[in-house]
Formats: sequence, C-alpha cells, structure tokens
Amino acid sequence: MHTPRPFALLLLTLLWACSTAEKSDGADDGSADGAADGGDGADGAGDDGSGGDDGKDDSGDGGTGDGGDGGTAVGCRATPPDPDRDRVVIVALPYADDGSPANQWAIWRLGRDGSLTDTGERLTAGRATAGRVHFTPDGSLALAAQSDGTVVVFGIDEDGVVRVIDEGWDDDIYAGTLSVHPSGERAWLVNESWPESGGGAFAVDIDCETGALTRSDETFVTKNANAMVHIAPDRALVAGRLVAGGPAADELSLVQLTDRTALTSTDPFGDDDAIVSDLAALPANGGLLAVLADNNLFSSASNRLGPVTLRGDEMIPGAPVPVEDPVSVAASPFGDAILVSSGYGDSAFVFRVTDDDDAPLEAAGSPTWVGRGPSLPADAVVVRGGPSDGLVLLVEVEGLRRLRFVGDGEVVDLGLTSFGGGIDQIPGAIGVQP
Repeated sequence: MHTPRPFALLLLTLLWACSTAEKSDGADDGSADGAADGGDGADGAGDDGSGGDDGKDDSGDGGTGDGGDGGTAVGCRATPPDPDRDRVVIVALPYADDGSPANQWAIWRLGRDGSLTDTGERLTAGRATAGRVHFTPDGSLALAAQSDGTVVVFGIDEDGVVRVIDEGWDDDIYAGTLSVHPSGERAWLVNESWPESGGGAFAVDIDCETGALTRSDETFVTKNANAMVHIAPDRALVAGRLVAGGPAADELSLVQLTDRTALTSTDPFGDDDAIVSDLAALPANGGLLAVLADNNLFSSASNRLGPVTLRGDEMIPGAPVPVEDPVSVAASPFGDAILVSSGYGDSAFVFRVTDDDDAPLEAAGSPTWVGRGPSLPADAVVVRGGPSDGLVLLVEVEGLRRLRFVGDGEVVDLGLTSFGGGIDQIPGAIGVQP
C-alpha cells in the first residue's frame, strides 16, 4: 500500500545501516492535506499495499467470489496459467549502496518446490520503496505504483523473461496504489489525496497486444483511499472515505464498478483515528471477510485490525482486534487465517478466522521462527494454486522470508532468504506471478 508507515520503516532501516534516506517526492501529499483541513487521519502519498494493498495488496492481498455476483471475468489476459510451474518474482531495490535513491528491480525465480533463486537480472524503471507488484491474471504483465506516482509496466514472456514496457506511465494521475481488473484488460489507479487535491480512483485500459496503458474516462471520487480489491468483475472493495458518493464517516465501501456507485459501506473502527495500511479479503462463513489494518502512529487508540463480513450487499463489522503496527495483511487461500506483518514489532502475527460475525478474528500468536524472527517486516504476497499454494513471501530488511499457510489456521516459517546485507539489497515493492 501507499502509506507513510512503510517509508518510515525503511527510513529506520537506513538509520540502522548508518545511512540516511531521501524522502520521496510526492504530489498532493494526503497527510499534508489532512493536517491542513484538520479532518480525518490522512495518508501520505508514499508507496503501495495494499497490498494491502497494496492496500500496499492486491491492491491489497485479496480474494474473489462469494462477496459479489458479477460472474466470471472475460478478457484477453483473464485466463490463469498452469499453477504447476516456476514463477517470476519481481522485487524493487530502491536504494544505492550509499543509501541514495535507486531505480533498480531484481528478478527472482520461485521454483515449483517453493525455492527462491536470484536470476541476476536487474531492470531499470522508477523507484518503489514499498508496496506490491500486481499481475494480470494470466501472468503476462505486471504493474506497480512507484514513489513518484507513476506506474511501471513489465512484460513477462512464456519463458519467464521480463522486460520493461513502460518505466513510468503518467497521465496526470498520481497513483498511490492500484488494482488490476480480473479481465486483465484494465487497472484502477488510486490517488490517496483529498478530493480537492485529486483524490479518486481512475480506470486505465491495458492494450491486449502491447500492454500499453491508456487513460479511460471512468473515475470516482475518494478521500484518502489507499487500497482497492476486486471481488468480482463488476465489484470492488475500497478502503477510504467519500468513496463513489458514500458516507464521509465510513472507511470501507463496496463499489459497483459499472456505474461507479457505492452500494454499501461501513466503519469497522468506529472513530476517525484510523490510517489504513492494508486491505485483504478472503472467503469465509458463506461470504467474504474483509480485513483493514490501521497503523496510525499518532492515534489515541491502539493499532488494530478492522474485520468486516460481507454477504451480498450486506456489511457486518466485527470487533476490532489490537495488533502492533500492522503494515501488511496476507490472506490464506484456505479461508482460515490471515498473517499480519508488524513493522515496529519486528514480527508477524497469525489470526484465525472464526464463525462469529461479531468477532471473526482470534489471535493465534506468531509462527515458530527459523533462526531469529523478522527484522522490519513490510509487505507480503501469497502464492495461490499449484505445489506452492499458500506460500507467503514477506519483505524484510535483509531479504524475503518464506512462510506458508498449511490449513487449520496454522502458519509455518520456512526461513529468510538473504539478499546479501548491503543497503543496495534492501527490498521495496514485491510481486509474485500468479
């Protein structure tokens, strides 16, 4: 997700490494707008999830089905590839060895056995200090919001060779995060600012032949939105306020994309203190369970997760669950648990899904770590399908940690894959091919 917190974590990382970080340039910084207006807690225009997104994710790390009724997606990039194969992992390397900004992206390979291998390939595009790389469903294209609000587009051929299609697409949309439509023919870019400063969600079309982006005229207003998760071809969950004409007080909205209308909305936190760092959704209890993470450093309330059960157009907020500095939320493909990275807590926590709408999450502690635990963990992505189904790749200061959802609400740590320990090897945004 594009939130202040991942950048703050990386700033601390560089201090830890005896260096200094450059504050990335931003257009219409949301936190500045919020402070000027004295309104709701606002998010800056840092980098993504979503996954969230991201929100960070997927834009957030999300799921499909059960919460929407939009049918099956049809499009030139909608058909998933064979899951029983090696996959491409794209990781931003946003720092040079002296701590100055860098525009490098590393290409890794995730074996069908779950192993991680550095291909040695490095590509130059823009800079992404945090967030997620989002793929079209067929795995042939990857998009990521960059720290300057532009969007990088990568093409991946059948042999896993990656090339840069566009180093930084820009059409007067400051993209804080994004979400790829299930058809693979469209993406939605989200500007995290207030409406008067350009806050909103903006559709861009993806060319079926070249992968080039073209701005569409479809858009809807948002305020400090920072995560969007498609749950059906015609529906998406959006974390933010004033979403598509929805109430100013609500933090999560269900949007009908065909006419850009908020069908329903709710506020799982019940106050104005939340700064949402990520949004994830997973099938649960005959619907979808959406989980928002609030990691507002300056709130009078503790950091927390806000669970919301979605059945059709009905939203049922559950009891918030306290957790220290939740940066990223990864959802189990089995619908039984989520894994939450805690940046300042130097840890990750498991929360099991219950069948109680009023309290759909219960804390289950941390996995048993292989060696030491995570160091400044940030965004996480989940592998779905194939032999590595349920594998999680978690960014931390020294590389990628592999964990795995194994069912029954359990998560197993498989250890850290180090990137080498230098400042120039600190990872930023991450994505894994479907």
